[in-house]
Amino acid sequence: YGSGSSGECWMNDSDDAVTRASTASGAALGADTILVRLARPGDVPAIVAMLASDDIGGHGDTLDEAAMLDYRRAFEDIDASPHQSLYVAEVNGEVVGTFQTVISRTLTARGGMTMTLRAVQTRADCRGRGIGAAMMRHALKREHEFLYPACAAMRAALKGPKA
Repeated sequence: YGSGSSGECWMNDSDDAVTRASTASGAALGADTILVRLARPGDVPAIVAMLASDDIGGHGDTLDEAAMLDYRRAFEDIDASPHQSLYVAEVNGEVVGTFQTVISRTLTARGGMTMTLRAVQTRADCRGRGIGAAMMRHALKREHEFLYPACAAMRAALKGPKA
C-alpha cells in the first residue's frame, strides 16, 4: 500500500483486505495492482460505459455520442471544484471502477465538514475482486487527510516510512 502524487494510491495483493476479497470470491488478483487515482478527461468514456451498463441504477446514462458533451462538461465542473473529486480504479491500465467524493458543511457539529461518496461503480466483469474495497479504503484515507489533517499527519509519523 503506498501513495503517490496527485491523489494516487496503489494496492497489490499483499494488502490483506484485497487478498481476502479476492480469495473469498474465487477470482484471484494475482500480481495485478489496483491503482486508485484522480480521474482524467480521457477516463470519461470508460466511466460513462460503466455507468451506462448499470441496469439497477436507472440514472439514464447512455453511450450515445450526442450525450458525451454533457458528461465532459460535468467532468470539467467536478474537476474544477475544490469540494469534489472524481476517482478511478485501474487494473493493468484499464479503468475498472469509479467513485466521486463531495465535501460539504453541515449544521451538526457546529458547522462540521463531511464527505459523501457518490457514483460508486465497479465494472461488472471485475466485481468480487476487491476493487470496491480498495476504492473505499482510498476514500476513507482521503477523508481523514482532508477532514482530520492533524490526525493523518500524526498517524503517518507514528507508522514511519513503509519498506
